Amino acid sequence: MNKKKFLVIILFFYTNLHALPFNEYEQVDLYCHFYYENGSTTNLGEMKGISSCQNATYSWARENNITDTNWDYIGCVIKEPVVIGDITIRKGSNCSERIR
Repeated sequence: MNKKKFLVIILFFYTNLHALPFNEYEQVDLYCHFYYENGSTTNLGEMKGISSCQNATYSWARENNITDTNWDYIGCVIKEPVVIGDITIRKGSNCSERIR
């Protein structure tokens, strides 16, 4: 295996194993997803910080008269792409890092 491929593999595993520290949950840009109790989802859009997502999902539930149902939410952290040579890792947000 050449050195470039090895470096890309190491960087890929390092960036995926490096979890977002709890104290950074309010500083990240994320996509906020509302989960209905039947498993369907609604993307409430892009926002900053997990508390914004919490507030948006509660408001969504209240506006749709479903606060007493078993709904949930998840914030998908928007990742900046890492580019090494001609290889791009973590392009956009694929929800590989979810926070609540």
